[in-house]
Amino acid sequence: MLERWLNSVIDRFDDAILSFDQEASEIWGRLRVPNRENPLDKQIAATALINDLTVVTRNTAHYAPTGARLLNPFTEG
Repeated sequence: MLERWLNSVIDRFDDAILSFDQEASEIWGRLRVPNRENPLDKQIAATALINDLTVVTRNTAHYAPTGARLLNPFTEG
C-alpha cells in the first residue's frame, strides 16, 4: 500500500521533484565538514543552493551556517 502511494506521488509530482545529484552531494559534503550535525538539513540546503531556492522553515538555526536563503513563515509578516 505504501509503495503504491509513493509511486502515485512520484508520478503526480515528477516534474517538481529535485534530484540529489553529484553536484549537490559535493556541496552537502562541504557543508558537513565543519559541523556534522543535522545531515538531512544540510542535504536540503545543498539542494536549495544548487537550484537557487529559498528554504522555508521554522528551524532557521540548522540552516543559517549553510548560506542558503531562508524564510521563516512564522516570523515574516
